[in-house]
Amino acid sequence: MSWPNTIRLAACASILLGAQLMAQPRSATGARPWTIGVAAQTDDQSSSGESLSFGISLAEKTWLSLFAATTSSPVERADVSADTFVVALDRRFEAVGFTLEAEQWGDSGAIESIDLSSSVYWQNDRLRLEIGIEQRDIDITLTPALLNDRFRSRKVPLTADGRWFSLRASVTDRVDLLYEYQTNDYSRNLAVVPRVDALNLLSTSTLTLANSFLSEIQSVGIEISIGEKLLSLSADKDRSAVDRTSLTSIGAAIILPVANRVDLEFSLGRSDSELFNAGSYAGIAFMFYGGA
Repeated sequence: MSWPNTIRLAACASILLGAQLMAQPRSATGARPWTIGVAAQTDDQSSSGESLSFGISLAEKTWLSLFAATTSSPVERADVSADTFVVALDRRFEAVGFTLEAEQWGDSGAIESIDLSSSVYWQNDRLRLEIGIEQRDIDITLTPALLNDRFRSRKVPLTADGRWFSLRASVTDRVDLLYEYQTNDYSRNLAVVPRVDALNLLSTSTLTLANSFLSEIQSVGIEISIGEKLLSLSADKDRSAVDRTSLTSIGAAIILPVANRVDLEFSLGRSDSELFNAGSYAGIAFMFYGGA
C-alpha cells in the first residue's frame, strides 16, 4: 500500500547534508510510519559528505528523527573531517507544536561543537510559522605547532546564541513558498580567536556551511509538486561573523518516486563566496518508507 503523497513529500522535505532534519509528516494514518534516508554530496572543490537519517512516529503527532553524517573539507579549505550526530523530537498539538534538537559535530583535532535548539510553531492547511532559539558550545583546538611547541594542545571555548524565524505558505495545492532568517551572536570577538581564519573557510562550501561561523542566514525557496514528483528551488545569502564576507547560493532538487516505497532525489547548485571563486555542488539521496 502506497503512502499518501502528503506524507512522502513532507518526509522527503530535505535530507541533504547541512539541511534540517525530516519534518513530521503532515498526515499519517494506519500503522506507525517510518523513513530511512541515505544521501551523498560533493562539490568541485573536493569537499564531500555522506549521511544517514531515520525518522519514526512514536505516537500520533510525535515524530523522532536521528541523523548521522560525515563531511570532509580539503586542506586548501578548512582542512576538517567532521562527524555529525543529531537527535530531534517534533511534537504537535492540533495547530501548535514544538521541536527539540541536540547535535554533536566536529573533528577532535580541530573544532568540536554541541548544539541545543528548540522551537515553537503554529500551522494550518496553508501556513506554518516557526520561531526558535539555539545555543552552540564550541571548542577550537590549538595544536603544539600553532603554539610554537611550548605548550600542549589546548582548547579555546566560545558560545553562539541563535534566533530564527521561518515561514512556509501554501499558495496553491501544489506550490509552497518558504522563507527563513537567522541571526547568531558569539561570546568572543572572532577576529582575534586563534585559528579562526582557517576555520572561517567552512563558510565557503555548502557542505560545511551549517557549522561555520555565520552571523546572518537568509533563505528563500519554492516547492512545486508535479503529480508524484517534487521540485524544489532555493536561494540563500549568508554572512560570516569573522570578516563579514558573504556566501550566496542557488540550488535545485527534484524528488522522483522510483518504487512504491522508495523516492530518489537529485540536487545541484552553485555558490559564490567573496573568498573563493564560484563553485558547484551536486548530491543524490534515497528515501525509503514503511509502516503506513
